[in-house]
Amino acid sequence: GAAHGAQGRGGPCEETFEVPVPSLPRGLAVLAPATLNAQPRPVTELPTRNATYERIVRDELIRRGVRSPQVTLTRLTRTDLDGNGTQEIIIEARRFRESSGDFPPPTGQPGDYSLLLLRHVAAGRAVTTVLASHVAPRTPWNPESSDPMPMATQYRLAGVADLNGDGRMELVLHDAYYEGAGFTVSEWTPAGLRVTPLDSGCGA
Repeated sequence: GAAHGAQGRGGPCEETFEVPVPSLPRGLAVLAPATLNAQPRPVTELPTRNATYERIVRDELIRRGVRSPQVTLTRLTRTDLDGNGTQEIIIEARRFRESSGDFPPPTGQPGDYSLLLLRHVAAGRAVTTVLASHVAPRTPWNPESSDPMPMATQYRLAGVADLNGDGRMELVLHDAYYEGAGFTVSEWTPAGLRVTPLDSGCGA
């Protein structure tokens, strides 16, 4: 379940506890018991300089109204999620001009975005599924206006693992905004994406 938020005291997520694991590289990771066959098929990180996937991200951003998008691929992951013998590609891309590490700015500037896309083959045709997305408005938000603040959200792939032992690997997605962060576990099949009850997070 979700962790408690700050509830008006101090900073966000003050009741969140962390357990350092020194042997892991810095970044997001999914830890599973050794008895669980968490990755029944290989999960491979690909080089992020890839013209094909840059074009896919550019087309998606243009479709969402971004003029002349600046495409930055931050992670490409290849694996056979459902065990049908064909590979899926998870595409992570983002751009925040005022980003501060693991968190985006409170509001994005025009042209800022965060995308998680999944590329798979169905009936011999390549198909793109949007796993998560944030695209900043075309015009900067005016804090003096009565318009609601368009809060920026950054999405990342935290990990790929078979968490329930059914042979299909789930996607662990991480989302962050300037006052909080969370994780969700989703199951993907060619029929679509299904969010599971597994989630955790905190925020104001």
